[in-house]
Amino acid sequence: MIKKLFNGVTIASVIILMITISYTALFPQEKKEAAAKEEVKKEIRDDSLMEGLTGSTVGEKSGYLAEIFLDLPENISEENVIIEEEPMERFITISVKGAGEEYFDTNPLSGRADHIKDIRYETDGDTGVIKIYLDSVYAYDETFSEGALSLGFLKPKDKYKQVVVIDAGHGGKDGGTADNGAVEKDLDLAIALKLKDIFDLNQSDEVKVYYTRLTDKAVSVKKRTDFANETGADIFLSIHNNSLNGAENAYVNGTQIMCYTTENENESGEFAKILMKNLTGRLESKDMGIISGNNIYVLKNTKMTAALCEIGFMSNPDDVKKLQDEEYQRSAAEALYESIKEELLK
Repeated sequence: MIKKLFNGVTIASVIILMITISYTALFPQEKKEAAAKEEVKKEIRDDSLMEGLTGSTVGEKSGYLAEIFLDLPENISEENVIIEEEPMERFITISVKGAGEEYFDTNPLSGRADHIKDIRYETDGDTGVIKIYLDSVYAYDETFSEGALSLGFLKPKDKYKQVVVIDAGHGGKDGGTADNGAVEKDLDLAIALKLKDIFDLNQSDEVKVYYTRLTDKAVSVKKRTDFANETGADIFLSIHNNSLNGAENAYVNGTQIMCYTTENENESGEFAKILMKNLTGRLESKDMGIISGNNIYVLKNTKMTAALCEIGFMSNPDDVKKLQDEEYQRSAAEALYESIKEELLK
């Protein structure tokens, strides 16, 4: 009796299993399509928009190296368009509200593609996000007129009278010096961000300021140098903090400046003097001298007036305490700002 019951259950189980397998075999496409539709909803579209552009001389009379023309969706104005630049990565992002997934299928971009490597398109809800990848660092002019946006690209020095590159030393896996409970990359960045705040509050149409990093990320010295040279910068300023090995050197403190030195006086040497004067004056730090930076990659390979500031000595407990203080960082940033301004006005 038990054996018969067991056999019956086994037979029933086999039948159910066979029905399940048959159903799966008969209707696999329907399930796959449903899953695919769900994925599409989450997937961000990524299409190239280069097809509407030409390599001809269209727009050349404007003086731009490249131009993009974009028809905006109906009832979308300048306030609904956000333009952001990522100079270190050589791309510009345009976010357009109302330009949904299919918008650029019927409203392609037009313009001149010289110096544009690619244009990619993503959608995020009802917003279209256009990324324009360039072959170098360019400034841009934007013009909104009659429901359209035009973007013209030109060399930074063709738009701005003066260009400055601020370099926060180290970053990411490269922490720089770590001493007395502090890591150099963090102090370098903190001062650079406060310097950016000052420049942002004192914006000028004639001066453009670029930054090699504004977050804790690794940037190679070659990338920093190439970037500064591509911008045609007038000034390159690298922000660092010093350290000496050995307990016997813990007493050493103050500010030191490095620059590329030659037999004759040069602009970098003059700028270094201005930096030392303003930093030691405002921070009341000790003048530890202006020394040769001829073996420093970012100083020997940049083509403009360049200096590297060692704001303080992290191997000195008193200097570290000051460097971790936000007001002290702000004072350092103010001294750097005044120095750059003084150099530009020469």
